[in-house]
Amino acid sequence: MNKLFYSIWRNRYLRSCIRNKQFQDIVIKINLKDLVIDISNNSNSKYLTLFTDKDKKDNRISIRLEIEVDQFNQYINSHYRDIVNDLVFIKKHNKSKVCLDCSQLPRDSLTRLSCYFDEYTVGGDNLPMSLTTLIINLRGYNIHGIKAVDQVLENLPPLLCKLSIPYKYQINNRVNLPHTLQDLCYSTNSKSSLTNISPSLSSTITKPFSNYEALVETLDDLYWYHDQQWISKLDVTTTAATPITHGMIPSHIKQLRLCHNGAIDDGALPDSLEWISIKTNIPVKRLPVLPHQLRFLYINDLAQQLSKGILPPTLELLHINKYNQPLMTDVLPNGLKVLRLDNFNQPIDTNVLPQSLKNLDLPCYNHELKPYVLPPNLQILRLKVHHQPNIYIQTISNK
Repeated sequence: MNKLFYSIWRNRYLRSCIRNKQFQDIVIKINLKDLVIDISNNSNSKYLTLFTDKDKKDNRISIRLEIEVDQFNQYINSHYRDIVNDLVFIKKHNKSKVCLDCSQLPRDSLTRLSCYFDEYTVGGDNLPMSLTTLIINLRGYNIHGIKAVDQVLENLPPLLCKLSIPYKYQINNRVNLPHTLQDLCYSTNSKSSLTNISPSLSSTITKPFSNYEALVETLDDLYWYHDQQWISKLDVTTTAATPITHGMIPSHIKQLRLCHNGAIDDGALPDSLEWISIKTNIPVKRLPVLPHQLRFLYINDLAQQLSKGILPPTLELLHINKYNQPLMTDVLPNGLKVLRLDNFNQPIDTNVLPQSLKNLDLPCYNHELKPYVLPPNLQILRLKVHHQPNIYIQTISNK
């Protein structure tokens, strides 16, 4: 067996294939010392040089270096900096006012960059063209304009697949999103920023971005989003008690966070919704008709007792912060996987919990669990254990 192994290992191509397969989808974290020591010695860096840029790209291997801004010169002056394809700047107050020149970043080896920008950052218009992931962070709280960030957004690398922009950052100029972009992480309530970064400016991008969230502060603003087909997530926060009626929420929205004290009419929640969070200052007395393909539902306070047919059969996760009504048979959907009821403390009978349930979280539950109450596929159970009686094996139902 050893002879066979060594005969294979001596083959350079096979050895490379085995190595790449072993580290596929792995993040290898190194430190600055790994780049400044003599690579001829028996060090980690010596072996990391065996990965070519193509190996790392094809096998999604990340060699990550985390540094502070005042360590930048050490990094760029290292002969072995090209080992790193994932560079992360750690947040730290730039008290020494160190100038970070992005134009000095390696041109070909970096594919992922997470960087903190401030007024001492320059070269934002000359980032490496090899970048596929760019995470922009702010060292301070100036969301109204950092020159280097504006330069970055006006000169995005052409191969970029993922872009993250600081929360509520004001985008003052048009942004030409590269056609390769698949994920845009950004939340804003500014219509001008939305207009400037709209994929409609890039005719090759048509699908919505799953991590892009528009912040809505008045119900009247909802109508503006009807034509913004590329936006699939809305965060609506308003103190108004005005009812939400049919047609207000755009029909293409998939995820909705709703912080609102008014009623929600039947038919107001479009069928496209897969994820809903409802927060109110007063208990919800009556849930509206829920979308038929809903998978996630969060409610912070529900006064209505759940009955058969209220929850859609597609629901996989249900989380209610304040709910303490009895649970009856056939109320919970048969496909439910996660159930969390933070305030629930009612006895549970057999056949109440669906067989599909894998995660059950009842932090206030203080009743004895009857035999065969828990479903057979349950993997995670959280209870108020310091008052919980013994849980017998028979509590878990048979498959």
